Amino acid sequence: MLKQLKIEDVINETLTGDTHTNALDFITFLRSKDYSVDWDGNWWCVKHKDDCPVLLGINTGGIQFGALFNYCTFDNNSSVSDDLQETTWAHVQICKHFESGGKKCGCGDQPGIVAIFGKEFNVCKSPLTFLDPDAETLENMKQLILLLGKHF
Repeated sequence: MLKQLKIEDVINETLTGDTHTNALDFITFLRSKDYSVDWDGNWWCVKHKDDCPVLLGINTGGIQFGALFNYCTFDNNSSVSDDLQETTWAHVQICKHFESGGKKCGCGDQPGIVAIFGKEFNVCKSPLTFLDPDAETLENMKQLILLLGKHF
């Protein structure tokens, strides 16, 4: 049986300073929007209606706090702020295989070319990756979560 870790406990035990504050703030936000945050043995899965649109990591791979978005179903939405668009585009995980001239994702069965707020990207497993986000980036991540919630 997999031991269920509570993410708030791990955050309180391992993170400090702004990273600690930002991570707890994000978890509080998720819970306020009826997302559960469940340990799967490697990551915390942010669950919404039996789907896992976001994975969270604490102290993994040299990263204190990270969020991997499994979906980026953000169409050409002109009603979002320029700041949200720019922040999102800055955190797109481009597949290294595409960057080196490959014609498809070298990481396996992945989405490939995806439009995010009207701009096309050759994406990888987790199309959006946020590593140790600051408070401003975290606010944009919250907006992305709310936009994703409309699709589930």
